[in-house]
Amino acid sequence: MTGGAAVTHHPQHGTGGAEVNDDNPGHADTGGGKYAGRNPCGLVTAAQAQAIFGKPAHTTSAPLGPTCIYRPVGGGSLVTITVQAVDLRTVSSHMHGRTQLDIGGHTAYCGTYGQTTTFVSLTGGRVLTVTGPCMIGARFAAAALPRVKGD
Repeated sequence: MTGGAAVTHHPQHGTGGAEVNDDNPGHADTGGGKYAGRNPCGLVTAAQAQAIFGKPAHTTSAPLGPTCIYRPVGGGSLVTITVQAVDLRTVSSHMHGRTQLDIGGHTAYCGTYGQTTTFVSLTGGRVLTVTGPCMIGARFAAAALPRVKGD
């Protein structure tokens, strides 16, 4: 209760556990749906991350998405990688400072979408999403593409 009035929490849709964006507000999305078992931390090796950052990086797997977080040792811009089922045209139309790229023969866009993000078109309505500065994001995406299943 706040100031004598009851406070009701209304969870956002798309946070369910069994399917990606299954509108089940009772459980956090653990990525247990269509893309289950695909740990994005296997998309870019430690050696590749070190070559891109110019220094070693710590890797953390986060269940939401699922997402892989790469943190360069000693600081610097962190990078996240995930594979999502999103409409690339819709997302790219909402980006600021958008630049179109070709990464490994795939259409990609980099710009600001809340934060600097590189989106790479995959098959089946999927998108490889890499947050971080465009140059670093493009290099991570290029390293990840050969390991993305289904492409």
